[in-house]
Amino acid sequence: MRRRAPPADEHSELSSAVLRLTTQWELKQQRKEAALQATLDEAREDAEELREELEELRQSLAAARREAGDAAASAARADAEAADAKRELRDERCRSLGALFLIADLAAPPPAVSAEAPAAAAAASDDDDDYDDDDRPPPADDGSESDRSAASSDEPAPAAGAPSEAARAAASRSRAHAAALGVAGRLGAPSPGCYALAAREGRAKLPQHAGARELLLECGECVLSLALAEACVRGHARTAAALLEAGAVAERACAPRDGAAAWPCVGGDDAEAPGAPALHRAIAAGHDDVAKLLIRSGANANAAAAALGGSTPLHTAALHNRAELARFLVAKCNARLDAVDDGGKTAAARAAEMRWSRTERVLKDPSLLFWARATRANRLCKEGEHALALESYAQALAELERVDAERRPSPANVMTLHHNRGKSLMALGKHLKAREALSAAVAIAGAPADYPAAADKRAECDAALLEHDKAAAAWEGLAASFAGETGDDAAATKAKVDAWVCKAAREREKLRFKPHEVLGLESPRPSEDEVKRAYRKMSIKWHPDRHAAASDEHKHRAHLQFQRISAANDALEKRAADPYRPYDWAPHRDDDDDDDDDDDGHSDDDDDDDDDDAEFDRARRAWGSSRDQSDSWSEYFRQKRA
Repeated sequence: MRRRAPPADEHSELSSAVLRLTTQWELKQQRKEAALQATLDEAREDAEELREELEELRQSLAAARREAGDAAASAARADAEAADAKRELRDERCRSLGALFLIADLAAPPPAVSAEAPAAAAAASDDDDDYDDDDRPPPADDGSESDRSAASSDEPAPAAGAPSEAARAAASRSRAHAAALGVAGRLGAPSPGCYALAAREGRAKLPQHAGARELLLECGECVLSLALAEACVRGHARTAAALLEAGAVAERACAPRDGAAAWPCVGGDDAEAPGAPALHRAIAAGHDDVAKLLIRSGANANAAAAALGGSTPLHTAALHNRAELARFLVAKCNARLDAVDDGGKTAAARAAEMRWSRTERVLKDPSLLFWARATRANRLCKEGEHALALESYAQALAELERVDAERRPSPANVMTLHHNRGKSLMALGKHLKAREALSAAVAIAGAPADYPAAADKRAECDAALLEHDKAAAAWEGLAASFAGETGDDAAATKAKVDAWVCKAAREREKLRFKPHEVLGLESPRPSEDEVKRAYRKMSIKWHPDRHAAASDEHKHRAHLQFQRISAANDALEKRAADPYRPYDWAPHRDDDDDDDDDDDGHSDDDDDDDDDDAEFDRARRAWGSSRDQSDSWSEYFRQKRA
């Protein structure tokens, strides 16, 4: 049945409704789009405004950063200028106070002026005696003309005739002293004369002294060290001790004075040793107590003075016949007897040149030389300088042969010397010589248990030389000697025993390599060709002739390794002939006629064929019986077939 079409009126109404709805929807969409576009435009405008504000903020931040950088640079410059000004002020104060207190030497009167010195310098020096605390001139401004004239005295008019060197030196000291008095006036400090007078009268605790000490302490370590140098040169031991207690540094006081020009009182006016270190000058002047004080406080007893031709303090003592001080330097301060000056001569040679027989006897005393060289060697050994330590040990042992029986060191000291020498040799890889030295130490002790430290080190040498059986036996002997001990050190002794047992077990484990492992073969049942090739390869590598030019330790190891290779090859050849034959070999055997290879540096005297047979028996027991070997091989073949 066909559907009847709607009337024309209904169709037109429907079309009109659809058109109307479509038009309304389009209008709504247009309004929405317009609203969205307006919103988008507003957002774009806001974003543009924000972008402009952000750019302005960035520019402001960059400007602020530049201003901050400029301010920081200005502040840094200001701080640097302030630091420079403060440092300059402190340096000026140090120089001023240093000039005052160093010339006075904290207790000494001003130097006397020669008659040939200019009159102006003499007058400046004489004014100091009449200058006391009451009529002290008031401090003046730094920039005034009077200050400049007082701080640096003018050059005096030349006297008739050429003045002598002593007169010029006295004039120089007088001018410096006059400058110091001017500095004292500007600073408002008492004159050095009142300190000297108080020291002579024994009034060491005057208020002026307390004030001077406080001012000196405020100047710092630099002025204290320079004052210490001057006090030591003049032999004032009590003053030097007080300065050291206050903070002076002895090493700096004895250093070369590179900046002496800034100190008017320290110019090296000594005609014999201009610019010489204080320690050398004190030794030359005979101030032994001051020299000992400096060295005990940290001064270098081996410092070479360039101003004295490279002389050390020991050279200076030898040149001036200071025998007791030379003994002190050698015995207590580790002074080097082999040090040479610029002329290539030692202190003993200089004493012989000067014909100072007493000092020469001190510097050539065998007992003193032994202790000096032994002490230096032990110190070098502790510091890790083993090559230098060995040289000193050799020199000490050479001197020991020359020491008289009455003055010979105790066996304990000689034993310790050999032990320390052995440690240095071990550190350098010289285990053969180390074993000899350690064996000497054990021999002096009497038994390994009497000196376990040396016996332990000797066993380490045995292990390093691939003599594992001897190392294991040594450690087992030590463990047996100290096992079960009781007492305060029982825990420490037990720890040592356990360590020795572990070391012995490790060395025993190294002896359990099978013959094919020694030859570098993987299969426990190698063929004859494989054995021959492996033996040839290992023989070429470890043959003693191939290592004839090597070190003694390397030749010793190569010889032992070649013996083991030969023993392993013999065992494999015998095993190839009889598959069920147990291994008949030992890792180390001596089949030659002599017993050179059995010498291990120990005190054993019975190295004969019985030892070799016993070693073979131990090896057989280690490898097990033939039945155990057969069972192992059966298990091996079953695994291979599987």
